[in-house]
Amino acid sequence: MRNNPREILLGLHRRHVKAWEGRNLDEMRVLYAPEAVVFCTEPPARFSDFKTFENNLIQHFMRMQEVTFLTSNIQIEVVENLAWVSSLYLRAFRRNGSVIRESGRWTEVYLRGENEDWQLVHFHASNDPEPEA
Repeated sequence: MRNNPREILLGLHRRHVKAWEGRNLDEMRVLYAPEAVVFCTEPPARFSDFKTFENNLIQHFMRMQEVTFLTSNIQIEVVENLAWVSSLYLRAFRRNGSVIRESGRWTEVYLRGENEDWQLVHFHASNDPEPEA
């Protein structure tokens, strides 16, 4: 079971979530491929490489305190050297003294390189729509 791709990918997913929760750019640099494509709710944009995304994350992370992330309903699919992990997420954080809670969808696409390591090549997170009043 030690080389089971699904276990490895679950571990990578958990590291990725923990990196977001800890606002740990060093860990993200390890997980993301330099050419990773990122679609994120916040900061709101599409980023065609990790470096551009990282520059925006620095600003985003500075506005947040006490972040917690939980993912659930984790689905992992592997097809040869390509894999994707999808989940639901709950996020809570403080901004300007207020607690903000969000839920949404989270998808990671990984590619296994020649050295057998998996790298995150695509990430997409989207908040659920706000409930109507």
